[in-house]
Parts: sequence; C-alpha cells; structure tokens
Amino acid sequence: MMIFNYGFSIVGKSHIQKGACCQDSHKIKKLDNRWYVAAIADGVGSAKNSHIGSKIATDTVVDFCSEYMPWDHSVIGIKSMLRTAYNYAFKQIIRESEKSGEPIESYDTTLSVVIYDGHRIIYGHSGDGAIIGLTIYGDYVQITKPQKGDDMFSVLPLRAGYTVWSIDTYEEELAAVMLMTDGMLDGAICPYLLKQSNISEVYTPIASFFADPYGTAETEKKANKIKKEIKDFITIDEEYNTEKFYDRLAEIYKKHLGEKSKELVADLKEKNYPIALMQSVQDDKTMVALINTEVVFETKEIQHFSDPNWDDLQEEWNKKAYPHLYKEKTVDTINEKTDTKAEENGDDNAENEEAKISTKSKKPDAESAIGSDKNTKSADTLEYTQAQAYKYQSKTKEFLDNKEKSKEQVYSNPPANPQTQNKQTISQVAPHKHDKPKKRGLFGKTMDFFEKSIEIFFADDDID
Repeated sequence: MMIFNYGFSIVGKSHIQKGACCQDSHKIKKLDNRWYVAAIADGVGSAKNSHIGSKIATDTVVDFCSEYMPWDHSVIGIKSMLRTAYNYAFKQIIRESEKSGEPIESYDTTLSVVIYDGHRIIYGHSGDGAIIGLTIYGDYVQITKPQKGDDMFSVLPLRAGYTVWSIDTYEEELAAVMLMTDGMLDGAICPYLLKQSNISEVYTPIASFFADPYGTAETEKKANKIKKEIKDFITIDEEYNTEKFYDRLAEIYKKHLGEKSKELVADLKEKNYPIALMQSVQDDKTMVALINTEVVFETKEIQHFSDPNWDDLQEEWNKKAYPHLYKEKTVDTINEKTDTKAEENGDDNAENEEAKISTKSKKPDAESAIGSDKNTKSADTLEYTQAQAYKYQSKTKEFLDNKEKSKEQVYSNPPANPQTQNKQTISQVAPHKHDKPKKRGLFGKTMDFFEKSIEIFFADDDID
C-alpha cells in the first residue's frame, strides 16, 4: 500500500494586506505501522498569539499519537489515546501562556486530526475546519461539521474543552481524505450555493484536483511536480496560469470518462468557476491530503464531474434569503399572465368578463366587504374574491341553519344527561376560531368581515 500525501499552509490575501503572518499550521507523519497521522490548525484571527497556538497544537498532537499509538491498534484504544492527545496539546498551550504571561485566549486555535490506515479513519475535530473523504464509491463526503457558537458566527476553539471535541470514527472505506481550514472549505471546496442544494455539498472539480487517486504519481520526480502544481493553485493570484489547473484535471477526468472528458473540461474551462472560487478566498489556506494510490474505487456518471447549474442554485438561495421579494414577483406575474390571457381571448371574451363583474358587483354584501380596494385590483381578482365571498356566505347560512336545528333538537328532546349532551352539541356546532388564522390582502379582508358578522350573531344570541 502506498499513500500519496502532501500539506500546504499559505498566507491569505487579507493577511498579506495587513502585513500579518499565516495563522494556520499543519503536520503529517508516517507511523511505524505505515499508517499516517495528519493534523491541521487554524489560529483564531482575533487572537494575538494564535499562530503560536496553532503550531503547538499540530506538533503536539501528531507527536503524541506517534509515540503512544496502542500496540493492538484497537479502535477503542486509539480513540482514547486521541482524546488524551487533545488534552495534552491544550495543556502545552496553557504552559506557553503561563510562560509568556499572555492570556490563554490569545492562543486560541482550532484543531482537526486524522489517523488513516489507507482504508478507514479515526479522527478528532475542534473548530470550524473540515475533514472530507472520498469513498470507494466515488462520492466526496463532508465527515465533520464546523463547530460554531450560539451566534453561528464565532468559532469554538480547542479551549472549548472535551465536551465540545468530536473524537470518532468513519466506518465507510475511504480512498482519500482531506483536511482543510475554513478558508478552503467555505471558499472553494464547499461554496455556500452548494450547501443550499439537494446535491453534494462538495464541489467535485476542485476536490478531484486535490484528492483523486488518478491524479497521483509513484515516482518521486512526478510526485514533486504534482505537489508543486497543487501548491501553485492554492497560492493562486491574478497571474496564475489557468492551463495548469485544467491540464491536470483533464488527465484525471480522462481516466474516469475517456474521450467524454474533453468536452466536459472544455465546458469547465469556459465558465472558469474553479479558478474564480479559489481566487475569491481571502483567508489563510491550509490543505492536507492522504490518498491511497492502490485502492480500487468506482467512477461516477459524467454529471458528477461537471459544473452544477449555478444560476438555478443562486435562484434557490435568493428565494430562501429574500422570500418577500419573490412573493411580490409571483403576484405580479399572475396578474401579468391574466391580463395577457384576456387580450388573447379577444374583445368578446373581455366584454363577457366585464358583464359578469358588473352583475356581481351589484350585490350589496360583496360591495361593502370589498370597499375602496376594489378600484386598485384587476377585474379577474375582484371576480374571484366576490365568488369566494358568496361561497362563504352560503357556508355561513348552512352553519346557522344547522345551529338552529341543533337548538330545536336539544330543547324538544332533552337527553337523560343534559350536561353531556350540551357539551357534545357545542363541540359539533361551535366554530374553531383558532384553526383559522387571520388572512391578508383583499380576500382576507372579505373573510374577516364575515367572521366578524358571525361573532356579532353569537353575541346577540347569548344575550337573548
């Protein structure tokens, strides 16, 4: 078994502008049993010494796992060892704080760790970084979720303690595993539009570039070339040669799809979303990958490797973020379609519609319910509202008739237990006002009018 591995921590554009250092750290180590342990940490941006905290965390936890790996390699033993490693890493940060006299919170950092045997992982997770795996079925899965505060913005650092740390296993077999800080996660690997969709949260073209086993190499020379291409892409700037990205992706996709990959890569290149996403990342960027080059895994259909429909995803997002705007748009669209339909039907149909409206508008009850809003609505809307009003009147009359019949039945045939019978009659006849929330708009006003009439009727009836 051969595991291709690499790791890079690159200072972000926002930190370069401020003259700040990279606050991310990572470390990878091959164990004596040929397993790998890898860790990443992201120093909290507002913490003065977070870059020191992140380095202490990664170095300590990797070295601890390397030295104290259980001899039997049992899952229970490894999880227990990993939890102890987290505690030890945090204690080392406390010691540094006491030594320097700086407050402990100034060293705040996240920490994510993976122990990978080439097939399955045992992991630790604290903070808003991410662990993403490639299953042998060809799916990219987000194994961990960002740990945020109650405000869903602030991050829960390593200092949050053992009750927050996630120490667990992922049982499905993995062909590769990636660890990344939140800049890479939110900006490139799992952009926000994919998080709102019903498809995978992971953007396959970029994930394939970083972790597909078909993109690895056995010779040291070729491996170094690939690692440089990956580092260049992470370090991307305005002068980055995009051909390097698409050439590497074309090699990977060709092994999956054959000649079909040419058109697919050409389409990706035309839209250029992978480049745009990576260039948009402003934060520090850390990416670590462990890839089993000998694993047998399934390939997917061509749609899996292509771009999603970004326009549709943006529309979905807008509808969720600004529902009030789309509600108004829907009403306007309906009115527009109604007016267009009336024009297409010709003058005769339009005259018939006007005649119907004119006839129904003479009814006093509907006129009083509609009031001055009548002049501001379309003819079709007015007709529909009046028709609903008459329908509701009919229901009301039926309800009142049933009420009178119920009264006559109760008083003409008194039951043996009048109290019980009265309860049954009330439950059957009395309206359930709480089941009907107040409406809005023209139709709602009409309904409110008749509900008020019913309330007045019952009030008069109680007085009698």
